[in-house]
Amino acid sequence: MLSKFLTKFRTATPSVVWFSHHIPKTAGTSLRTAFEKAAGKKCVLKVYKPADVKRIENGRYQLPSILPVVVHGHFKPDLSQVGLAPHVKRLVWLRDPVQRAWSLLKHMSQVQRDKPEFSLLVDKFGERALLPDEEVFEYFLENKAFSQFNRPYQNYFRKVGLDEFDFVGRVENFETDMQRLGRLMNLSLETQRNNVRKSAVVINSADYKHLLEREYSAVRDYYDV
Repeated sequence: MLSKFLTKFRTATPSVVWFSHHIPKTAGTSLRTAFEKAAGKKCVLKVYKPADVKRIENGRYQLPSILPVVVHGHFKPDLSQVGLAPHVKRLVWLRDPVQRAWSLLKHMSQVQRDKPEFSLLVDKFGERALLPDEEVFEYFLENKAFSQFNRPYQNYFRKVGLDEFDFVGRVENFETDMQRLGRLMNLSLETQRNNVRKSAVVINSADYKHLLEREYSAVRDYYDV
């Protein structure tokens, strides 16, 4: 049964489905939690399974008969997706490319140690890979074995540019941009950050920007190249 909120929401904005393209380590967990609290879990469709991601990226995903308010997951935008619902709007969050990569490396070293790529770091640095430092990070950025982790913006915006999104937020402005998104969606979105991993090592983006020039170029309107 639809919640009272969902009924009210659809009456105000009929047939609108927001596609939330979650780029890894751009506060996606916090965003999903905010959506679920504001609209209800049944109104947020999570797309993370590889088979589902592939189908929705090809525009062949079957949305449920009762449309969700938000489709949220690690799927790249494609023009074919506009045919999946009567009216599709897109949103995405960005993070400074260097800081995003640093967050990803910390995440891998803490909860994804079973990945073969992490084994490469252990082979190279031993136990230092468990608590990455500047040298480990530079190796992570430079070595081609990790290139698929360090070019998400180039991959996500190849077919649908950022200028075609209805909302673009920045993690650095999380609270302000969440309020802006809430007004746009007519939702009261929580602005609390979740799943934030701390580290004694502080990374200065300027020191590594030259290693991610193409990533910065892909988001040049939001971050200095």
